[in-house]
This record gives sequence, structure tokens and C-alpha cells, in this order.
Amino acid sequence: MSTHGTAGFGESYVPNVVAESSFRFLDKNGDNVLDENEIEELVSEQLGLEKDRTEAALLLIDKDASGDIDIEEFKKWLRSKEMISVLTDDGKYEVLCEAIKLFKEYDLDKSGYLCPKEFRIVMNALNAIGNGVTVDSAFKGLDEDGNGKISFFEFFQWLNWIE
Repeated sequence: MSTHGTAGFGESYVPNVVAESSFRFLDKNGDNVLDENEIEELVSEQLGLEKDRTEAALLLIDKDASGDIDIEEFKKWLRSKEMISVLTDDGKYEVLCEAIKLFKEYDLDKSGYLCPKEFRIVMNALNAIGNGVTVDSAFKGLDEDGNGKISFFEFFQWLNWIE
């Protein structure tokens, strides 16, 4: 396993120079975003995990669900011990896989987001409506970036299945 760029994974404070150096090391094509192949290297070579965890890593790190990971998303993830442990701890990874399965089940248009209509179906299926909670208020609360869609990351945080 390569150790270049792994120093600091999961530490709450990672100096910018370390985070940026790690990002540049992984960004093989120099386009200032990490794509699926570059994340696969992070997962398999840097973290020493099975390549099948690449999709989960992408969903966790790519907070805006753009399909690419920019430096800011990478830095936040790099500094998040919990989000790294979700990939490295087998028990937590199983929970993550269940969340991914649930998200994909309700992402009816396969956009990588839950729109308000899809989220309403989730809320009904999970019996999450009531006690003063409306679908609209829950949706607005989850949609952290205000783009009118819920990314997997936002959905996963809402599920709160991992402590």
C-alpha cells in the first residue's frame, strides 16, 4: 500500500498544504477535480480497501453530487474521521451500503438526487411524516445547499444511522 498522501486521513485538523498535496497527488489528469478512477486509487491504494468501495466513497465525498470531487469537498472529507471510518469499518460500511440501496430505490429518475416528489415517497415509506413535520419543511431542512435537490450525502446525514 502506498503511503503518499495518506498522512492526516481522519484527523480533525489537516493543514491545507497536506490536504492540497494529497489532492494534487490523486488528481492524475490535473483537471482540479477527482473523478471515479482517481477516487478508486484513493480507496484501493491509499486506504488499502477493496475497489468496490469506490462508489460509496464517491457518494460520501461528493457532497453536491456533481460526479466530481473538488478540493473543498476533499478537504472536508479528509478532515472527517467519521466519514472515513464509514468506509474503513466493515460494520459501518454495511450500514452505508443499505443507505445507498435505499437512496437508489427512491431516486426514480436516476439523477443522483432526490427531488421533492421522490423525497415525499421516501417520507411516506419511512412513516416520517407527523409530529409537526411536513415533507416540505423536512426537504428544506435537508437541502443544505439550497439547490432544490437532496444529494446522497444530505440523505445519509438525515438517516443518522451511524453514530
